[in-house]
Amino acid sequence: MSEPVESLSKSTDMLSIQSGDKLLSLANEFVPTSYGLDLNILPAKNMFNGELSITLKENSSYNGPTSEIFSVTLHSSKLVFTKAVIGDEKLKIVYNKEKETVIFSGAALANNTPQTTHVLHLTYVGQLNTIKTYSDPTFGLFKTNYLDNISGKSNNYIVATHNQPFYTKKVFPLIDEISFKVPIKLTVTTLNKFKVVSNSQLESKDPISMTENAKFSFKETPPMSGHLFALALGDLEFAELDNQEESSTPIRFYTPIGELSKASYALQVATKVLPKLESLFKYKFPLEKLDLVALPFLSDMVMENWGMITFNQHQVLRENIELDELAQQQTRQLIAHELIHQWVGNLVSFDDWKYMWLNESFATWMGNYVLSTLDLSPEDSKLYRINQIQESEQLMDRDDTVSIPSIESFMKILKTSSNSSTKTDSLFDKDIYDKGMVLLKMIGGVLGEEKTLEAIHQFLIKHAFGSVKAQDLWTEFIALSDGGVLSLIHSWIKYESYPIVTIDLTEDKKNVILDQQEERDEESKEQSHPPYHLPLQLKVIKENESSTSVLNNLIVSNERQVIENVTPETLVMVNSDRLGYYRVKYGLEYLPYLESHIKANLLSTADLISILNDYNKYIEQGGKSVERDLIVLVRVLDCFVDKSWTIDYQVLQVGLNILETINSILLNRSQYTEFGVWLEKYTTQLYEKCGGWSDLLTLRQGGYSPVEMAARNSLLSLGLHNDQFQQFGKKLFKTLTNSGINKSFTPKELMPSMFNLVMSSANQKEYKQILAFVKNSNTSVLQNSDCPIDFFQTCAVSSLCFTDNEELLNKSLNFVMTNIDSKLIELGLIGFQFKQRKNMKLKLYDWYKLHYHAWVMRSFMKSTWAVQLRSTLENITNIVLGEILVGDSDLVEKKNEFMKKFLHSLPEHGLKDKVKEYEERVDYKRSVGEAYNELKGHFKN
Repeated sequence: MSEPVESLSKSTDMLSIQSGDKLLSLANEFVPTSYGLDLNILPAKNMFNGELSITLKENSSYNGPTSEIFSVTLHSSKLVFTKAVIGDEKLKIVYNKEKETVIFSGAALANNTPQTTHVLHLTYVGQLNTIKTYSDPTFGLFKTNYLDNISGKSNNYIVATHNQPFYTKKVFPLIDEISFKVPIKLTVTTLNKFKVVSNSQLESKDPISMTENAKFSFKETPPMSGHLFALALGDLEFAELDNQEESSTPIRFYTPIGELSKASYALQVATKVLPKLESLFKYKFPLEKLDLVALPFLSDMVMENWGMITFNQHQVLRENIELDELAQQQTRQLIAHELIHQWVGNLVSFDDWKYMWLNESFATWMGNYVLSTLDLSPEDSKLYRINQIQESEQLMDRDDTVSIPSIESFMKILKTSSNSSTKTDSLFDKDIYDKGMVLLKMIGGVLGEEKTLEAIHQFLIKHAFGSVKAQDLWTEFIALSDGGVLSLIHSWIKYESYPIVTIDLTEDKKNVILDQQEERDEESKEQSHPPYHLPLQLKVIKENESSTSVLNNLIVSNERQVIENVTPETLVMVNSDRLGYYRVKYGLEYLPYLESHIKANLLSTADLISILNDYNKYIEQGGKSVERDLIVLVRVLDCFVDKSWTIDYQVLQVGLNILETINSILLNRSQYTEFGVWLEKYTTQLYEKCGGWSDLLTLRQGGYSPVEMAARNSLLSLGLHNDQFQQFGKKLFKTLTNSGINKSFTPKELMPSMFNLVMSSANQKEYKQILAFVKNSNTSVLQNSDCPIDFFQTCAVSSLCFTDNEELLNKSLNFVMTNIDSKLIELGLIGFQFKQRKNMKLKLYDWYKLHYHAWVMRSFMKSTWAVQLRSTLENITNIVLGEILVGDSDLVEKKNEFMKKFLHSLPEHGLKDKVKEYEERVDYKRSVGEAYNELKGHFKN
């Protein structure tokens, strides 16, 4: 199915353009082969002293004019040189502040041969920047003092570096380019009491007699990019775990004094992840030790310096982390990401900052995979698959909105300059970074785990301690593929957006056909690029078995392609686990097979969520296929009430949320009758299938699944007028309000439906109780709930107009009017969006029309409450004119009359523009409503 390699010469040419030697921006006849750096840092001072010995050799890549006079240009920023010599000869020093370089020249060259080395000795002074607030940039060498919670002293110091992307030149002069790697031998003179940490192992500590100082000497590093150079010193403490059984690499975690206990979980994670990476990569950690250092301030929050990772302490130091699974998960992901960089990014570096997207994408993609293979949390393996789908889904949503450029386009327009204003975030684009993860996920999915890891191993072996192009990584993936990976890489680097592919049957209905040109008109066909190269990842039923297997090495490159050797009966899912960055539509002829597979529980949680999300997006996008898309969505949802389908609350939560939206649209924009009958039957069946409702009245904290509660909440909301649902809602309400007696626990996820169900059939007493909750934020009923007070009040106020009792409805409208200046008071009108009867909609309209003139005039006054009133009025207008007066011709006529009256009788206040904005924003809702007459016969009764 994939295009032959030999036919992809253009693809190969495009990729190979990235190959070749990286030219340095500084044209030097000589280049450094090592740096011997000696720093004298006393934090009480605002300057530091440096001495640097640079061993130089002839630059084999230099093609400029030769000279008998020595000259070398280095990057340097805000360093003042007091001495520059080669041997006994002093050199001339010329600064170029604009380019942030310094030229040393003047010595005569003798016996200059390619083997000749020269040693340049420099003495200089640099700035030690003081950091006092979080807004102060921590670039170059910086210091801060802090108050520790043990001694209470505030004269504790920490000095550290942050050099990415172009700030090492603030610490010492060098060729500050990501592609240029040489060893660094560091010595630091500072206070004897300090802990001092750098990239390599501490070799010796020698107190200096008659002083409070000591000289800390570190082993020479391997060849490394200058921006990875790191140093931290000061009042620090550290912890170290014994992980000798798993890895011989010692790992220490350094923190400010008094903070060490908060680092325990991160240190445990690091000691598990590092040996796992050594095993997966089949490459031992490339340095003798690994230090993790938490700093009070760090602008970029985290930096993967080689052998010495630094963190803003708020990113990694966690108190009582054992009680917070989300904090644990974030810590695991952060540590795994930074450890991946020690191999890919540091050991092997990409030679240009335009590849930062790939460096970061790789670390996140591989970091999540590594966590899924460990036993740090039972959730990591599940999250690995679900997160991949969510990441793709969020990126496609973003792509729909802003049309993200292709990776190739991004790299072409990326312009960087090596000056002090350049920051890491100026080289970073989250959308491209996410696209990079999608690309790597597709490559890994096609190759499979074993080949993917072998390709990474070969990449590390071949390019250790070097700088590479992206092509060098692609080459290793391509070498272990059957040829299709080359076309896949080319396609997804070069093209923007993503395709929608349709799955249907051939004319004889014996085979499945894929079409990625679905509904494209002739004009867009002419303007479009060639078809994407799609990884199919087919889930199929094994021959003569009921179980499934995944075919992951299939790549299709044609606009229309028959899927070979796969029948409708055996094909369960295309793009299983959302491997490929594309959406899938299932044709109506294939739909019965899909329904059968769902009912047989052959689709995973991730697969079903993908289908639901895709169809939700199709419906949101509107167009002529809305009718068909809605039919498919309803028939997929129907599978969930089948007795053979095993309940999956993650799937139900997504599906029922979508159904809530569809129901709201059809309530106000269609005849609704047939859909309403189907919905009542559907929710009743699902209510009975879920069961266990009485158990929710005796819950205890921690004894439930939030996902399940969210799904049940959506189900209850859909059965708003069902007597059985209403009775349960009242029982839950009574349990909550009497919780001081029975001590049962009410999850926050159930609050919205509980309030709405109670209010839909509320008596005077229940109404007063809910209104009291709206008014009083200091309620005691939440002592047995995890519901925040503000969310509780929001749910209460949002329920006020779900009642159909005329008297109570009038009270609710009066309450909203009386409190019209209050923030979010418009939520009290939400219930009208769920009323089918026209007289109820007209009731809201009459109330709105009655007060509109006064509200607008009050909103022109100069006061803070007038500003709030304008916002509230805008939101109420959105509800009334944008959601209520729609669909029915009489209601639309009312809206037109209203517009005609108030556009001319009131000063300009944006009404026309706002209504136009509402109309444009809800265009897809109109499409859904207009399609109803054609599709109502498909709803099962």
